[in-house]
Amino acid sequence: MSKLTLPSNLESERNTKIGKLQKQAEQVDIIKYVKFSLYAGIIFAIGAFLYVGSWYDKQYGFDGSAGAAIFAAIGVLIIFAIIGAVIGNSVKQFYLREIERVKVHYDNMLKEIEASHAESAATLSREAAALHSKFANNEHIQTIIANATKNFIGRIQQMPRPNNRKAIECSARFSVQKSSIWYEHEQVLSFGPEGRIRLRELSSAAERKAVAQVIADNVAAQVKAMFPKDPSGADTLVTVACGDDKNSIIEAVVTYSCTNGFYEDEIPW
Repeated sequence: MSKLTLPSNLESERNTKIGKLQKQAEQVDIIKYVKFSLYAGIIFAIGAFLYVGSWYDKQYGFDGSAGAAIFAAIGVLIIFAIIGAVIGNSVKQFYLREIERVKVHYDNMLKEIEASHAESAATLSREAAALHSKFANNEHIQTIIANATKNFIGRIQQMPRPNNRKAIECSARFSVQKSSIWYEHEQVLSFGPEGRIRLRELSSAAERKAVAQVIADNVAAQVKAMFPKDPSGADTLVTVACGDDKNSIIEAVVTYSCTNGFYEDEIPW
C-alpha cells in the first residue's frame, strides 16, 4: 500500500558512498591543477624561449628574436594551463560520473526488490483469492462487517459538509492479525489460544489477507449501495486498498470520497 524503498542498511550505504563522492568532487580545485601544470610548463616555456629565439635569430637576424621567443614561451604556458584545466575538470567529472553510477546501481537494486515484491504480492493475492469463499460466510466475519458498515455509514452521514470544503473523504481501516481483528473505533475480535473466542489462529499471510479482503470488499459494497449519491448530491467513489506484504499484520482500508455538492466559490467584492 506504500511505495517501496531500499532497506535502511542499503539506503545508508548508498548515501554514504554518494556523500563521499560529492565531497571529493567539491574538493577538486581546477585552479590548483592549472598551477601545478604551469610549474611543469615553465621548464618547457624556457626551452621554447631559448629554442625559438635562437632559431629566429639564425633565420631572420637578431631583431625580433626576443619577441618571438617570448610569444613562444607564453604559448607554451597557455597550452599547459589548458592541459591543467582539462585534467582538473576530468577529475571532477570522474567523481560526478561515479555518483551517477552509484545511483544507477542502487536504483537497479530497488527495481529488483520491487520486482520480487510484485511477484510475491501476486502470489499472495492468488492464494488469498483461493481462500475467499472459506471466510466469506463466517458468522464472526459477518458480524464484523455488519458492525463496521453501520459505524462507517454513521460517520459518513455525520461528516460536516460546509460550503467552503471542496471534497469529502472518510476511511475505515481493518487490521487482521494472527489472533485478532481490529476494526472501527478500536473494536476487536480476539481469538486463538488466549482469545475471547476459541477460533484457530490465522497462521498464514494468505488467510489474513483473505479475511481483510472479505471484510473490506463487503463493507465497500454496502456503503456504495447506501450512497450512490452523497447527501450533498455528488457522485461517490468507494475504493478498497489491501496490504500485500507477507507480514504478521495485513491492513485493508475502505475509502469513501466525493466532491462536496454544497461547495460554493468565493464571491468577489
